[in-house]
Amino acid sequence: MEHPRHKRRKRGKMKIYISGAVTGTTDYLERFARAEEQLKAQGFEVINPAAVNAVLPRSTAYGQYMAMSRVMLSFCDCVFMLNGWENSRGAKQEFAWSVLDSKQIYFEKYGLPEVTNDD
Repeated sequence: MEHPRHKRRKRGKMKIYISGAVTGTTDYLERFARAEEQLKAQGFEVINPAAVNAVLPRSTAYGQYMAMSRVMLSFCDCVFMLNGWENSRGAKQEFAWSVLDSKQIYFEKYGLPEVTNDD
C-alpha cells in the first residue's frame, strides 16, 4: 500500500507556501505580497502566511502563529524561501518542517520557480 504522502496529487495547481522573516522587520507584508503576486503569475496557488496571520488578534502568541503556519504549510506542495529567511527563527522552523515533509524548496535568491500544473 502506498503511503498517503506519496500519492499522486489530484489535478490542479501546485500550492506554494511563502516563508521569510517577519519578526523584527517592518516591510514583511509588502515582501510577502510581492512574492505572492509573482508566484501567482508563475501559475501557483499561493499560501501567504503573513497576510493570513495579519488578521489574527493582537493577543496571538508566537507559538500560536507558528502552529497556524505549520497547518498552512501542510496544505502546500512546496515552499518559497524569501531572502533573509536564514535570520528568522520561524522561517528556519518552516524550512525544517519542509525538509521533514519532503517538500520541494525554492529560494528567492535563485529566482522564481516554474510550475507545470495538471490542469
